[in-house]
Amino acid sequence: MDFSEKKQKTIGAIFFVLFLCVGVTLFKDYGISLDEVYSRINGQVTIAYILRGDSTLLTFGAKHYGTWLDTVLFVLERVLPSPVTSRSVFLMRHFMIFLVFYVGVIFFYKLARYHFDSRKVGLLASLFFIASPRIFADAFYNTKDIPFMALSVISLYTLVRYLDDKKSIRRA
Repeated sequence: MDFSEKKQKTIGAIFFVLFLCVGVTLFKDYGISLDEVYSRINGQVTIAYILRGDSTLLTFGAKHYGTWLDTVLFVLERVLPSPVTSRSVFLMRHFMIFLVFYVGVIFFYKLARYHFDSRKVGLLASLFFIASPRIFADAFYNTKDIPFMALSVISLYTLVRYLDDKKSIRRA
């Protein structure tokens, strides 16, 4: 590895550390969206269905929305040892949604870097991705679109690597 490549790796690491710091600093600044209360209830109703067989989920108005993140966030809300207030619940949710987005951006970087064979282009693409105001704001409170987008990017990256590299069970 030459000096230039080490420098680019270092710049990439600094970029993602700064991005994480920005997210950790800003997640408290976003209010509650209209959908967030329903998303939380969606997780609660899903857990009740899974654990107790409660049939409320079957008639719940938002049952057709994805429930995996809402369910995980509701479980975290119950498991974490902090005092449960509305504020702490929604702050935790905002932070966790941002972490899902953060992981999605890392994989977006990896995908762009792999496709263009350039760390610089990968970082630039990631910067453009993050700099979209709508996407960045939603990265703190949107439990439907942001996780779908992040998981789509992760899936696309793993698919491209599987198709281009040595095919293995691990890659699949």
